[in-house]
Amino acid sequence: MGVGGYDEARRADLRAGYGSAVKWVTKAQGLVVAAALVAGCSGESSDGGEADSTPSASASPQEQETTDEVETATPEQLASIIAGGQSDWRAVIDTASGCRLLWTTAYRNTDPAVDLEAKSCYMREIVLNSTSGDALYEMEALTPPESMEDLVSETEAVLREISTADLEPDCGPPLELPATSTRCNQTLGELYVAYLDLEEALDSWTPYL
Repeated sequence: MGVGGYDEARRADLRAGYGSAVKWVTKAQGLVVAAALVAGCSGESSDGGEADSTPSASASPQEQETTDEVETATPEQLASIIAGGQSDWRAVIDTASGCRLLWTTAYRNTDPAVDLEAKSCYMREIVLNSTSGDALYEMEALTPPESMEDLVSETEAVLREISTADLEPDCGPPLELPATSTRCNQTLGELYVAYLDLEEALDSWTPYL
């Protein structure tokens, strides 16, 4: 075989070997890519280590405490609840004694003016029975500053006593004279004492009004 023939055969062998090498390298690259994809799906990082699966850090105790902290009401917020009702409440307090005296004679009195006043007295107390409950609800929804805790607690106690009295069940409906039953007389007597406590509480709120 001549030199030229030898060169041609040698080139053919080289081309065949190169083609095989390319195929092997391509196949190997494919295997590497596939392995990388599998590793990624199984939670491994590209450097072969475990992927970071640690959850994000939760709020620190200090941050949690700040989040859960209850907002303290201002004196003005609390006083506004009292200011909204005290005028009508004091009207009941101021006339409570006279109204009870009037009720003892109203059934025997034929004067329409006396009858009207006696019924108005009872109506005012029914209204107080309701509005004291509204004020209590609003006040209990607020957190008072430490300096007002005792005042708020005492006020809530007397408002609760007045608002939970069974005035209508024991003494009858509005726009009528209260019943003369022993049960009604007991309820009216208990309310009268509660009104004196309410008056004292209202006086204590004066610096905030």
